[in-house]
Amino acid sequence: MSLASFMGLTAPTSLRLHSRRFWLGSLVTFLLFWGFARLGIAYGSLPPSNLTVVWLPAGIGLAACITMGYRAIPAIWLAALLINLQDFTQLGRLDWGTELLHSFLAAPINASQAAIAYTLWRRFLGEPIQKIHQLGQLVAWVCLLPTALTLPLLVANQAFGGFLPWQEVPESLITIWMGDSLGIFLVLPLYDAWRQSKTINQSKFLWLGLGVLSLVIVLTLTFVLYPVLLGISLLALLGLALRVGLLGSAIGATLLSVISLLATRRGLGPFIRLAPDNPYLAVILLMFSISLAVHIVALQYAELRRQRDHLQAIINEQTNYLIDEIEALDKTQKELEDARDFAENLIQTANAIVLLLDLNGCILELNPTAEEVTGYQRSEILGKDWFESIVPRDRYPHVWEQFKNCSSEEIPHNFENPIITKSGKERYIVWRNSKIFKNNECVGFISFGIDITDRRDNEKALERQACYDFLTGLANRFLLQEQGQELLLLAKRSQEMLAVIFIDLDRFKDINDNFGHEVGDRVLVEVAQRIRQSVRQSDLIARLSGDEFVVILPNTDAQGAATLAQKLQQQITPPIAIGDRSIQLTTSLGISLFPVDGDDLEILIKKADTAMYSIKEGGRDAFSFFTATIGQRLQERLEIESGLRSAIANQQFELFYQPQISLQDDSIIGLEALLRWHHPHLGLLTPKSFLPIAIEIGLMEEIQQWVLKTACTQNAVWQAQGLKSVPIGINFSGFQIQEFCPQIFEILNETTLRPQYLELELNEAILADPDSGLKQGLIQLKNLGLKITVDDFGCSDSTLASLQNKGLNRLKIDASLIQALEVDQAIQTIVSAIIDLGHKLELRVLAEGVETEFQRQWLQEHQCHEIQGYLVYLPLPAEDIPAILREQQ
Repeated sequence: MSLASFMGLTAPTSLRLHSRRFWLGSLVTFLLFWGFARLGIAYGSLPPSNLTVVWLPAGIGLAACITMGYRAIPAIWLAALLINLQDFTQLGRLDWGTELLHSFLAAPINASQAAIAYTLWRRFLGEPIQKIHQLGQLVAWVCLLPTALTLPLLVANQAFGGFLPWQEVPESLITIWMGDSLGIFLVLPLYDAWRQSKTINQSKFLWLGLGVLSLVIVLTLTFVLYPVLLGISLLALLGLALRVGLLGSAIGATLLSVISLLATRRGLGPFIRLAPDNPYLAVILLMFSISLAVHIVALQYAELRRQRDHLQAIINEQTNYLIDEIEALDKTQKELEDARDFAENLIQTANAIVLLLDLNGCILELNPTAEEVTGYQRSEILGKDWFESIVPRDRYPHVWEQFKNCSSEEIPHNFENPIITKSGKERYIVWRNSKIFKNNECVGFISFGIDITDRRDNEKALERQACYDFLTGLANRFLLQEQGQELLLLAKRSQEMLAVIFIDLDRFKDINDNFGHEVGDRVLVEVAQRIRQSVRQSDLIARLSGDEFVVILPNTDAQGAATLAQKLQQQITPPIAIGDRSIQLTTSLGISLFPVDGDDLEILIKKADTAMYSIKEGGRDAFSFFTATIGQRLQERLEIESGLRSAIANQQFELFYQPQISLQDDSIIGLEALLRWHHPHLGLLTPKSFLPIAIEIGLMEEIQQWVLKTACTQNAVWQAQGLKSVPIGINFSGFQIQEFCPQIFEILNETTLRPQYLELELNEAILADPDSGLKQGLIQLKNLGLKITVDDFGCSDSTLASLQNKGLNRLKIDASLIQALEVDQAIQTIVSAIIDLGHKLELRVLAEGVETEFQRQWLQEHQCHEIQGYLVYLPLPAEDIPAILREQQ
């Protein structure tokens, strides 16, 4: 550890007068200065003045100032005062007052010597001794100069005080000048060496101990017994300096000086014989020289060791660097080898085509996927021109031109082109290309290809599905809008007319019902083909849905449209042979014209559709142009369609109720809920005028739910009022009843209406559906207690098929049959048969549309159970029903 640490001190700037470290440092300085001064006077002083040959306190004072700064001066002054007082008192030649005076005069001189030495040390050294040239500065500026400035005053003080004879002043001055300088020269290197040697390893400590012990033994033998051993002493001192460094040389020099002084003072050693007149000066000069020499050796050797260590550190650093570089190179080489193996394995196993081509397009390498896609073995195609071997002839010039530009221009990141396989098939490949460089020069290309043939086919199929009807191959609604708008825009620009023909196959539903959908699809395919054969290449044909087709005729006037309509009828009318069947169709066509009927494609299609519906209403198998009258109907339809979407929210619907009576006692046995719409512009509308449109635009289920909930709620209210409990019949049409069963159950629970007071009237077409789900739904409703009625019985060809379902309660004879009873004997036979059939099936029979007394009596005579019609009751609003039910009570 350093002396500063040993003394409990830090840097001078950190010491303050009131700090504990300052007082501890001052105490240590005082004790060391006073202690070594007493030892020097006791064993190294020269009579008669007690001036010492080697004054170690001079070096201790400087070391204290280096440690504490100028704050060490008071401790030095106090120690010097005490030493001088003791010294002068010990001499005892004058009175005590004179001794005290000269002691006070000597103490500042001793303290100023330390201050001057410290000042010069800071100016010329300022750091521990490490270089040889610092020894010269130490001797000249720090050792000799401060003592030369202060010692004359000290010697003069002793001479004036009578402690030193004047004739001895010159010799004493030289002796103590050299002695004080030697004291500084011995202590300061020792102090610096101790400061720099913060830790001493075990080996160095052992060498230091052995060296000091050997030196003490040799010096003792030299000065006591064998003076000729002085050379060996010097060798021992030199060895200590070499092994331990400046610390060893400083300790050795100090021991040599102390032992030499003690031996010479006792008349021993070689210096007595060498300089009998003044042996002490010889001791000082020789010790000075020896100390300087061993310090030079120690510092030089330390410098050599530092240079060696520095060089060794550089060598080690460079060696480690080279080792790291070699290891890094080995690692890089291993990584490159692994990367090469991985790349080769990746190329061989990649699910993509990998090609290496030179600048001429010749194949340098290809992977197994390339062999699989092209059909060529590696041996067959390696080294050949890729473009001549694989690229189609018609694409060769363009692809080859692109390839030639690759070496001088940027390669497109991605592009695709077809290739011809060995078997002659065309495959589409999407490529990603990169240049291969060698010495900053492009030497070839690596291309990665993905076979997208299947994906392209799928995309084309999806595109066709998105734009074309999958059955007929005609344009679908999407493509009709897209291309139709283009044709309409072209007609506007060229100021030409354009015709839209809406085609609907008459009674096509009967074909599906009678022969099945497969036959119906084949008929549609044949019709589409006949339409294609009838129109021009520039005309657009589309299938909208089911049996509806649209043809857009650019540059066509009314005469041209009528001519084509007649041609279409003639082409479609001939029988279509499907297997062993021959199916004949008729068509209804509607025509609208641009710009006469509008300049918007949707409007033109709607007007053509409206014109087509006018044909269906008039008997089918004809064509018609859109007219103002038809337009009025279209306007009404559009208004109905628009109003239906908000009719429920605006509370425009209302239920009327028509009582049903028993022919046995004229009692009311039920009510039928009849929907009415209070249209804000068209007035009160019956279901026939708006329900078909509701079914078409998908609002029927919402309307049906409103009707069911309103009727059930109303019936529950009437029953709660104590009125006669009768079931309410609700007509269902437009969707499958089995899909509506959960909502029926929910509404019954919500309204608390008992199921036996709800009757569902289903038309024959619904009941004739062979779907097993319908049968299960009817059984669920029947088990719940609902009544099921066959509505409009006898008006279609599904009459008997509708009776196959279990769970029916009643037959309702269609009003068209009842109204013909008076004029058609055959109808009477049919109605009579229906009544008998109902009896045999144990079903109640109700006749609707009874308007005359004849009809009532005839039905009663033929044992019809119930009737409904204007003869007995008109449809009534809900507020009129309670009075009628009270009459029944």
